[in-house]
Amino acid sequence: LPRNIAYKKPVTGSTIYSSSYTHSYLTDGSLTSTFHSHPSSLGSSWVEVDLQGVYYLNYIELYNRYNCCWDKIVGSKLIILSADRTVLKTHIFGDNEKVILNALKITQDLFARYIRIEQNNRQYIGLGELKVYGHAS
Repeated sequence: LPRNIAYKKPVTGSTIYSSSYTHSYLTDGSLTSTFHSHPSSLGSSWVEVDLQGVYYLNYIELYNRYNCCWDKIVGSKLIILSADRTVLKTHIFGDNEKVILNALKITQDLFARYIRIEQNNRQYIGLGELKVYGHAS
């Protein structure tokens, strides 16, 4: 069975809103802790998980903040990258995805190392959890 290969993996990003909303909350296994970036005057906020190896992906679950602001996901991009940082797949979140959980089924063979989320419209990113299901390649 696929397992959550993003659990406790290292997370980096452009900014954090405060020390109460750190990058590591994105993969800590809790739906009630929140990663929250600071809006960027440069126009782009991002956060990235290093899976620390190449994995065959089955599906991805991206949880919004549990308590508010689900509309901030609209326009964000979820980008799946290979070990050499080649873009394998990009998903842009639309108006119909302002929900607590967005599950993305991977319908093609993807062997990936990095999962990146970007918000390019001077908005912050506020997320509860990223779960990536798959197995070693």
